[in-house]
Amino acid sequence: IQQNSSGLCLLGGGTGPSSPHSDVIQSLNIHTTGNTTNFGTLTLTRDGSIGLSSPIRGVFAGGRDNAPVASNTIDYVAFASGGNAEDFGDLQQAARYPNGGGNSVRALIMGGQEPSYTTMINAINITTLGNAVDTGGEYTGSRSLGQSVYNNQRMIMASGFSQTTQNFIDNNNTS
Repeated sequence: IQQNSSGLCLLGGGTGPSSPHSDVIQSLNIHTTGNTTNFGTLTLTRDGSIGLSSPIRGVFAGGRDNAPVASNTIDYVAFASGGNAEDFGDLQQAARYPNGGGNSVRALIMGGQEPSYTTMINAINITTLGNAVDTGGEYTGSRSLGQSVYNNQRMIMASGFSQTTQNFIDNNNTS
């Protein structure tokens, strides 16, 4: 996740070759060169989460810890604090490798896998703690591992894994 123009970027969780899942949050400034530094820890070890942000807060949603199924956990960090993540709320369903984007206030989180693929579109207000809500819409794009770019009004999602090979680009209104 990135804190807009400041250049602060956070990397949370993950896994390495033959290693358990991680709870480490690392930070770096994309305007400079150098190594990452320790920012804090997530509330649980996991990989496959999505990161979203506002100018004040970074959010990590979904993923999978060392359990055999995905997580519905949403964590947040305050960029100014440089500390451990705290509980934000929960997704409506567990999802590993979800896709998403937002406009610094509202974020959409969709798709993902485990225990099965999901088409639900979750919405959160990044500025207010609480559980995600089901928008009632259905995401028909890739089921997991998609890529997205977004601004204050539109999100474009491309690529990703689906159970069949497809060439598609989806877009969603983030406002």
